[in-house]
Amino acid sequence: GEVVAPLRAATRAARPTRDHLTKQHSFLFSACVACGRHDVVAADVDSCPVFETDPIATGVDAMDYLKYCDLGGTALLSLGRYADAAELFLRATTAPATAPAA
Repeated sequence: GEVVAPLRAATRAARPTRDHLTKQHSFLFSACVACGRHDVVAADVDSCPVFETDPIATGVDAMDYLKYCDLGGTALLSLGRYADAAELFLRATTAPATAPAA
């Protein structure tokens, strides 16, 4: 069986809709990138792109969004999907700040 299947199932179960980012995304994406399963990250980004970040519904914060973009971009980069990776990295760098920069 697939070693990341429980994390993938937890990510899907925690989503109020398929568009929502969850805390579980960072666990799933971190594990996948660490063990070289970039295909799993790419499949999630492709099949259920994140369009909603709702802290009340899912408990996410700015770091969760940045991790999604960073790890997703890293996985796509590893698969040679440079334009898609650049899009996620751009989303991370243009995300609204939650506190003033020092």
